[in-house]
Order: sequence, then structure tokens, then C-alpha cells
Amino acid sequence: MGSQSPSQWRKTMQRIDQKLLAALARLPALLLNPVTLVALMAGFVLSTCSPQRSPWEQIQADGTLRVITTNSATTYYLGSEGETGFEYDLVRRFARSLGLKLAIITADNPQDMINRLLNNEAHMAAGLTITHGRQQKLHFGPPIYAIRQQMVYRAGKPRPKNMEAAIAESRKRLLEVTPGSSHAEHLEVVEAEDPALHWVENPYANSEELLYRVAEGEIDYTIAHSHLIRLTSRYYPQLRVAFDIGEPQQLAWAFAPQDLDKLLPRAEKFLEDARKSGELSRIIDRYFSDTDNLGYVGAIKFAEHVRTRLPLYEKAFKEAAEVNNLDWRLLAAVGYQESHWNRNARSPTGVRGLMMLTNATARQMGIKDRTDPFQSIKGGARYLREQIDRQPPEITEPDRTWMGLATYNIGHGHMIDVRELTRQLGANPYHWIEVRKHLPLLMQARWHRRTKYGYARGREAMGYVANIRSYYDILRWMTTTEEMPPPEGVDPAIIKRPDAPTRALDIDSPIL
Repeated sequence: MGSQSPSQWRKTMQRIDQKLLAALARLPALLLNPVTLVALMAGFVLSTCSPQRSPWEQIQADGTLRVITTNSATTYYLGSEGETGFEYDLVRRFARSLGLKLAIITADNPQDMINRLLNNEAHMAAGLTITHGRQQKLHFGPPIYAIRQQMVYRAGKPRPKNMEAAIAESRKRLLEVTPGSSHAEHLEVVEAEDPALHWVENPYANSEELLYRVAEGEIDYTIAHSHLIRLTSRYYPQLRVAFDIGEPQQLAWAFAPQDLDKLLPRAEKFLEDARKSGELSRIIDRYFSDTDNLGYVGAIKFAEHVRTRLPLYEKAFKEAAEVNNLDWRLLAAVGYQESHWNRNARSPTGVRGLMMLTNATARQMGIKDRTDPFQSIKGGARYLREQIDRQPPEITEPDRTWMGLATYNIGHGHMIDVRELTRQLGANPYHWIEVRKHLPLLMQARWHRRTKYGYARGREAMGYVANIRSYYDILRWMTTTEEMPPPEGVDPAIIKRPDAPTRALDIDSPIL
């Protein structure tokens, strides 16, 4: 206290006197002895004068940023490659920018996430949308990504055209949502205006589980966010969107009121820099750009071929991928895009085989018989590895792989051309999201005349990479065998299906 002024000292002593008198009033008379009074006085003085760490100082002292979120394909989950997910990718970069380690805490549902954030179990929450109700409790950072709430039903079942129709059907058709979600918040508002609405908050299911239940016909409707529906529809193609609900919502990071002084401004700056540099757009592209590519018929056909054709070549894909340092599922996805795993495939231009190698490419890769599916897989793996390795060193993953796939399709020279056009037009030639946008220019005379290698079917290359990314994502999902533990207090038998697969590709799923 030596640095305090006389007036500050008087105020400090007044606060001590007030606290002491309040404490004395609560103490039994028998405790009022000189020893007790001295101890109380010392304790109050120390508590008044000792410096308290701010939340930011505590974060720095621990060296760890604690982020709470839910398990979801759009937020965070443990895949076969380890921790992944859109929100995880973004907060991991944020923590790294602060020189901190990242600790992910998973909540059972959005309400659990909010409660635990307010209880100081985490420094911030990721994966929440901004709603009026949540703004009364939390502070949100800048908007990250716009999504919509959508009513979902199963193909072949009655489709509600709007919320009024859903309300009319709600007595005989089951509508379930996740507890504490923005969907539940919206339904509470609707129910206040129209008590005829019947709906259920399922405490044992997140949004992905509810989408699965709709696909299986266990419930009639659910409400989910558009980006999760797009991802999930590839695995459960029976899902259909009935209608959009309300205005678009913004995903944003949420902070408890006590953590605003230092952490929120740093989050705002990080997101602003990520938006300006294009890093945020690239992360969004990585997770959500090709989610609508397959369609219902394409997904069903792919699922059929996974069951009937892939087992014939799975071992060959794995062996060739290991030799060439590739993910075997990526190699299999390329093979499916090229031939649908048909060993007798042949293009109008004479390209043949499971990996559709030209004669020249087969010779270059040391393949004697390109129509032999196992030789074709070996040659395709070597060629893909070569195309990825030929990309400029400035291109990092995953862009490096997407560029390599495009090169596999249209050739190295045309990729040099499109990167140069991308550079000339002021975009970054080392980012796939920018190069992809400029691929169609190779089909326009006023642009391809400026290039060294001329015309190329750039739009076809866009679709080629998009399809492979979709097939690859589905195969990754199918081959993820790690199980998440059930929520505390929930009987595992409730959430674990008795027919759970014992082998990665023996999955009993609506898509199969």
C-alpha cells in the first residue's frame, strides 16, 4: 500500500471498516476475542491489497486457450486423421497467433456450452449463431459465416410447405430439435404466438443424430443449419429441405462478459486479418465448398459401388497409396471419378482402364498394361504423386492436393497458365479457391489467347476436383472407426446401435 495517496488510503480503510463491521454482525458473540479480530483484520487487508489476475493474465500464465464447442461435422470431431472440423481449424489458428496452446472442451448441446462458458470453464465458445436470446447473456465477436435454419423431412414423406403447415401437422408428426439450440429458441417464439405447435427437445441427440433419425424415418421433422444439412445429405441422401426458417443467421465466437477486456479485441483483429488475407475464405472453402456436388442419384450410385466394386480394389489402393505417400481414400476417389471403379472403362478419346491413363502416361509411369486394374492403380498413384509434387513450393496443403488433382485432369501446362491469369487479375495464384475461380477463363478465347498452352476445359476441371473431394470426404467418413464416449449420465445402449459396423466399409447407413 506504500504507493497509495492519503485519500486512497482513507478509502481503503473505510472499505476495510465496512467489511469488518458486516462480518462482526454475522459472528456469534463467543468468537469476538482479540485473536480472532486480529486474524480477521489481517485477512481483509491482504484481500484488499493483493493484486487479482485478469482473465487475460490468467490465460497467459496458463499458456492455454480453452475453447468450448460441440461435436459436429461443422465444429469439431475426432476423425481418422485426428482432431478436425471447421471451428477447430479456425480456433487452432487463433490460438497459434496468440502463442498459446489450444484445449478443446466439448459440450453436449448449445445450452450446455453456454452454461459452462458462463461458469468460467472456457474462455470462449465456437459454433454458436448470434440470436437475440444469446446476446442477453454473451458477447459475440464479428460474424464468421452466414447460414440458415431449415426444416428437414425424409424423401417420400409429406412435405410441409411452410411453418403454418408444420404447425398443423405437429400433433401427428414428430418434430425434434436439440436442447438450447437456436432452433429451440425460434420454436419457443412460434409457440408463444401459436400454442398449437407441438415439438420436443431431445436431450440425448445433437443435430447430426436428429438428421440421421429423420433419414431413418424415426422422426418426421427436425430443424438444422444449412451447412450441416449440406454435409450430412451426402451420407443420408433421403434428407430433404422443406423450407427456410427466418432470416440468415451468423456464426460467431462467443465470450463471457468477464473475458472482454483483452481476448475479444484480439479475436476481432485475428478474424479481420484472416478475412483480408483470404485465409478465412480458404478455410470455409475447405469444409463447405463442394457439399452440394453429388446430388441424390450420384450419392446412391456411389454407395452401391462402394459395396460392390471397391472391395475388389481396396487392397490395391492401399498398397499403391502407401508406396506414394498418399491417402488411399483420395486415390480411390480419383479412381471412382475416372471410371466408377470399372476396369473396362474407356473414353471416346481412347483413354482406358480403371484410372483412365493415356498410352503416353502409362509408358511414362512404367505400366505395361493399362487395362489391368492393378497396374492402372499403381500408375495412377505414381502420376498423382508426381502432379502434387510438381506444384510450386509456395502452395501448401490442402491447396497443393487440389491443384495436383486439377493438374491430373487438364495437365501441368494449363495449370501454369491459369495460375498466371490468376496473378494478372490480382488474385493469389497459390490458393486453390482463387485459381479455381479462374479456371473457366481457359475456355474463353480472349483469355486463353494470352496463355502459352491455349484452350482447356477449365470448368470441367472445377467439377473434377469437386467430385473427388466429395467422394473423398464420404470415404473418410465411412472409414472413421473411433467412437466418441456417450454424454455423462447417458446409458450407452440408448445411443449405440446394436448393428454397429465391425469393419469400416460394412456400415449400415441409409446411403447404403
